[in-house]
Amino acid sequence: MASLDQTVGASGSGPSLAAACASSESYLEYCKDTQKTQGYRYDAVISVIRPWLCVGGRPGTANAVTSLLEFESDGRRITHIINCVPSDEEPTIQNLFAPDGRILKLGLEDDGDDQFMREMLLKVEAFVRAARQQDPDSLMYVHCMSGVNRAPSVAAAILIAEESCTALEALSAIRDIRPAIRPKYVKEVAFYEERVHGVGSSSIPALRDGLDSGELAKRYYGLKNDHSRATGSAHVDAHRYNEDRPVKGGAVVTADASGAADVGAPSTAALGSASPTESREPSAQPK
Repeated sequence: MASLDQTVGASGSGPSLAAACASSESYLEYCKDTQKTQGYRYDAVISVIRPWLCVGGRPGTANAVTSLLEFESDGRRITHIINCVPSDEEPTIQNLFAPDGRILKLGLEDDGDDQFMREMLLKVEAFVRAARQQDPDSLMYVHCMSGVNRAPSVAAAILIAEESCTALEALSAIRDIRPAIRPKYVKEVAFYEERVHGVGSSSIPALRDGLDSGELAKRYYGLKNDHSRATGSAHVDAHRYNEDRPVKGGAVVTADASGAADVGAPSTAALGSASPTESREPSAQPK
């Protein structure tokens, strides 16, 4: 399997994501290669996929929570959160967004929740549509633990619903901005595409008929619980969507022991760790 840089269609070299989606085997190799080359470098990065949609990891430290609340893109602050993981948000975020129904908690495990994911995507569709109708300047933040599996899967479904794009187009758009993604729930994204566009319309039929999230993790155990376990005060920056073309940008600024700033690749620090599993019911619907 080629390295990640060679599989990004926008890079101009190597095959596009379509090549990775041609079979379950090639997709599994893509996931393995992406995990090895990208790891959890984007944990602390908010990736702006569209002016109204961004993807990232769970903010689990005081600094990360502050950065999330202060985050702004094109004059928009984050107005709604889709929490893909079983744990609640940190109290500051929960208390700010939950009372007026601006958090949708999905409660998805990292793999093995395919049927539940299928059900939750219908709630996601309703939540996003209502939010955007109520506030045309809304900014949706979709997160899991590291923003590589559950969150990009959900974000791809959102793009399919809101922009009538294909699953392949949606996944490619997200990966252009967040190269570390390796969605294990890709089969459910393919099923959702057919729900929106009709049976037989799949742009990734081999994955629709291929391995589910649990089977992908079994075939390569490195994809089991594929998220960072690190904790720390992550600095949140952004990879931004450009109206003309999605571009990769927004390096994270970190400081070494001497206090000197280092501007470079996205931080390897995670935004937080999950607390014990809670209810599998979504926490709120938009009002």
